[in-house]
Amino acid sequence: MDIIANKTVVEETSKVLVENQADWVRRFKRLAKGICRNEENYKAISKLFHTPGSIDTFTSMSRPGTNSIDLRFAGLSIGNIVANTKDDITLEVSERQAEYARKLKPAEYAWKLKYEKFQKFPPTEWHDKLPSNYRSFYKHQESTHAIKDTIKSLKEEVRIEHWILKEMKSHTNHLLRNISPILLCGHFFKMPVPINASNHTIPPEYLISYGYMDIFASVKHGSNKDNRLAIIELKDENKDTESQCLALQQSLIYSTFIAHLLCSEIGDIWWNIFKNSKGTSIPKKEIKIDAVSLMPSDGNSCECKDFSPIPVSILGCDKKVTIYPYKLYYSKDSNQNPCKFKGTNDYNDSLDGSYNIVLP
Repeated sequence: MDIIANKTVVEETSKVLVENQADWVRRFKRLAKGICRNEENYKAISKLFHTPGSIDTFTSMSRPGTNSIDLRFAGLSIGNIVANTKDDITLEVSERQAEYARKLKPAEYAWKLKYEKFQKFPPTEWHDKLPSNYRSFYKHQESTHAIKDTIKSLKEEVRIEHWILKEMKSHTNHLLRNISPILLCGHFFKMPVPINASNHTIPPEYLISYGYMDIFASVKHGSNKDNRLAIIELKDENKDTESQCLALQQSLIYSTFIAHLLCSEIGDIWWNIFKNSKGTSIPKKEIKIDAVSLMPSDGNSCECKDFSPIPVSILGCDKKVTIYPYKLYYSKDSNQNPCKFKGTNDYNDSLDGSYNIVLP
């Protein structure tokens, strides 16, 4: 596959976005209005319950305000939460979701939880015995990698992505410092994009539906004044068909869209959504976006050599926009989870395996 220069990727993506601007602005204005209309309700819902261990909540930008939130374990959907008020929270489990638990359940848990087998159940009050036992079962699962061997539908890339999101949010292992996931009113979410980067064609294909980023984050560089958005394209393998160069190319495409979105007529609305606050101003002098590839270190696929900052020229935008390309690699522990990171600035690795993101 031909390797295309980073700057060319950004320029060709910009042309597609300019050509279709009226359409994607209309669509993302609708999404933004739905989120803003219901954000207080969403924020209240995120405070109504605590999810343990590897369990967390995901929501969709395409359904804001429905009060329906996905309960996930290792990135796998295991239940549906509906919260109308703080006194009316329910958990519903479908037959397929219950089947996951039946496949995983060791005999000792059937005795400890006094529950012979997990079956689907209708919306049931969050604190009732059945939902509590169901959550407790997942709380006691130790290795999400072992679970992947049992549940074949759980993709390794999804499992790793959820692990990294949890680490970014909690900083339990202190592996990735100065970086936090962007949450939608307190919940993980997939940022939609109107452009296809996964088929590796330049110029990228414009979508009448939505594609989705892997990881959307906020990165602090050196000081509180240099706070950037980061688009991270994650791979669970390091191979030629999904090389570091191609992963970075995907991240550059999504980063270019975010640049155009923030420079559009609805840029201020989206900036406040990303910052989870009202009245926050887009940086006056420069919008900085980190485009990051993240993949295992055990591979020798084609690698990008140019990590120079890329200015994004956007007609009618009075702000300077710059994309900063990065590469990150992770090593795995015995449970196949990331345990050490290295990247564009190799000298920044510490002895404990943590990685401080810094300017290139």
